[in-house]
Amino acid sequence: MIKNLLKRFHRSQPGFTLIEIAVAVAISAFITVGTVISLHHLIIGGSNTREDMRSTQFVQNTGSWIRQDVLMSQSILSGDNPTTGENETMTLYWAGASYKDAQDNDLIDYYEVSYYLDSQELRRKEHVTTKVYNSNGSLINTIEDEGIALISDNITGFTISSENVSMVLSISALVGDASTEKTYEILPRAALIE
Repeated sequence: MIKNLLKRFHRSQPGFTLIEIAVAVAISAFITVGTVISLHHLIIGGSNTREDMRSTQFVQNTGSWIRQDVLMSQSILSGDNPTTGENETMTLYWAGASYKDAQDNDLIDYYEVSYYLDSQELRRKEHVTTKVYNSNGSLINTIEDEGIALISDNITGFTISSENVSMVLSISALVGDASTEKTYEILPRAALIE
């Protein structure tokens, strides 16, 4: 009895025609090709977006560091500082606030900060001279400290110019095929010395 039911069921089910199978394969192929193309664009687009974001991040990080130092500076030397071996774009100078040590001596930090481009790496060289004065105001000690920090890599351009009382800073970076350029206008405390 079950055998007879199965035979009837199979006889009532018509098979697929060759045309129906070809149409199903064609639709599957279109869907597969569309999916592969979409994934390819997503991967390539994601890579380009990452490069754009990194390039922008390098420029913004550089601008933030320089802006902070320019706002602190009391004098700015644009161009190479002949007292060092690097090819600086600018050197900034300022004195910090007076503070006391444990022996009640007055200390003042004097900063000299230089920015220079080494290949595509922007470096910040900081030289701090701390002068120690006793309660009579006499200089009793001088402490020198120096350090170099990598501010950002992939920097392709870094220029500074003076426009009226403000300083114009142009920074450009390149990561892969993504290029970012930004110009900052900063109103420094100090006048720019050419």
